[in-house]
Amino acid sequence: MIVDIASAGCAYWINCGAENGSINFGPGKDSKYADVPYKPGKYSITSDAKVGEIGAMVNLRPPGKHQSYKLSEPGTLDLMKFDSTGLTGTFTFKAKSYDGKQAIEVKGSFDYPCVGAACKS
Repeated sequence: MIVDIASAGCAYWINCGAENGSINFGPGKDSKYADVPYKPGKYSITSDAKVGEIGAMVNLRPPGKHQSYKLSEPGTLDLMKFDSTGLTGTFTFKAKSYDGKQAIEVKGSFDYPCVGAACKS
């Protein structure tokens, strides 16, 4: 799901979830629309995201378990398409469980079509 609140002068959030886990990307504290605009761009993913940077949260839910992770090394979010037709991009970063016992490397891609009255085909 994409939440675009640019008309309010704010930046966006990207959320994706399924039965086995979820990942969330959001702008750093005090970021405004101008810092993360509605267009393609490459952004740093950091553990303490500042203006113009992106933060990430990961939760994995394999059967019978739930584990949350925090960034352990910076990564990148590359938005290759971000317009009224949809959102396409890739991401990569390293994270550790909050208890420090597990380390993971997170890589992925997404291609979300735009849905709703404001979309263009």
